[in-house]
Amino acid sequence: MGGFKNSLSDVGYQHADILAYVSTGGELVAGVLLVLGLFTPVAAAGALAFLINGMLATITVRPHPHTFTYFLPDGHEYQITLIVLAVAVILCGPGRYGLDARRGWAHRPFIGSFVALLVGIAAGIAVWVLLNGVNPIA
Repeated sequence: MGGFKNSLSDVGYQHADILAYVSTGGELVAGVLLVLGLFTPVAAAGALAFLINGMLATITVRPHPHTFTYFLPDGHEYQITLIVLAVAVILCGPGRYGLDARRGWAHRPFIGSFVALLVGIAAGIAVWVLLNGVNPIA
């Protein structure tokens, strides 16, 4: 936990000591819920928020080269793939063997899926803006 707290503070997060415990617990809970297929849109939205926030952190930490690259600079393809997969889980639902599979609201796409998608994106960006405040694009 100490190393994670130090890496969060190195990136520029305020309150890194509290954020380390909250993010570790949130990632663990989201992962367990996704594996079980329980509260799938909420868990996937939480995972999406963590993934967006992590990508913003890696974009900010690495210097932007002014050379031509074929796809994305600094190898963000894996992070973008994980973000796309989290969006797919939000929109597709828990699957046949998930604990939410037989519930009526779990059939996708449902209006709650789109709300969960927007909440996940907003949460990832809001945590970045409120606790870091660095513009990753500039």
